[in-house]
Amino acid sequence: MSFYPIRQLLDKVKKEYNIPQYSIDIFRNSENYFSYQKGTPFIKNIFYKNSKYSVANPKMVICLSLIMLCVSEKISLEDNISKHVTDFPSDKKINDLIYEYMETYEIKSEPKCFEIISEIVQKLSGCSLDKYTESYIFKPMRMHSTLFDSQTLETTACDYLKLCNNICNQGVYLSKNKNLHKSINVLCEFINKFQKQYFSYVDKNGIYTLIDINKKIIAIYNQSPSSIFKTQIGVFEELETLIYECLENETFPRGYNLFP
Repeated sequence: MSFYPIRQLLDKVKKEYNIPQYSIDIFRNSENYFSYQKGTPFIKNIFYKNSKYSVANPKMVICLSLIMLCVSEKISLEDNISKHVTDFPSDKKINDLIYEYMETYEIKSEPKCFEIISEIVQKLSGCSLDKYTESYIFKPMRMHSTLFDSQTLETTACDYLKLCNNICNQGVYLSKNKNLHKSINVLCEFINKFQKQYFSYVDKNGIYTLIDINKKIIAIYNQSPSSIFKTQIGVFEELETLIYECLENETFPRGYNLFP
C-alpha cells in the first residue's frame, strides 16, 4: 500500500496554485493510515494535531442541532416550517429544510436556511444556536477547542476529526448520550438517501472532507490560504480516486456534495 501518488498529486497542486502549505490525513477503522504535511515548519509539525483550522464548514453541526430537537420530540421532521416560523410563505417541512440546507451552495438561499434554523432552535430550546451546539454537541463529543459563532466554526484538527469520526461510526462512541447518538444516526439516514453511506464535500474555507460510513474511511485535507480555488475543485475527484486505490484498489461511487 503506497500513498506516494497522493503526495505527487498534492505537491503538483501546491505548485500550480502557489499554496504555501497543506496537510492531509487518511483514516480507516479509526487508524491513521497516512499523514502528510508540506510547507509547514518542523517545529509546527510537532504540534500539528493541536493547530487551528482557520474556519471549518458548520453545516454538519447546524443540521445536527435541528435534528436533535426532533429526536428530543420538541419538533417533528414532518412539521411544516410555518408551524415554528411566523409567516413562512410555503408548506415546506422541517426535513425539506435540512435537505435544502445540506445541498445548497447558493449565496442567497444558504444564509436564509441558516436564519430559519437559528430561529427554530432559539424558539424551542430557549438559547441561541451557538450555545445549543456548545452544550449538546461539542461538550458531549469533548470538542473542547471548538468555537461556533455567527456561522463560523473554528476548530482544531483533533476536534474536527472527532466530529467526522462520530459520524463515520454513526455515533457508537456516544451511546451514553442517547439524543446525540440517535441524532447522528438520523443525519446518516439523510445522507444514505443520497449516496448509500458515502459522501464528500469541498469546503470553500479550504477543507476537503471524505467520510465513507460503509468502509469506515475518513480523509481530511486542509490548506493555507484557507480557501479553495474554483478551478482547484476538480482536483478532489482525482484525490478521491487515489485514496481508494491506495487503500484497497477498488472502484467506488462518486461522492455527493452535501455540505459545500
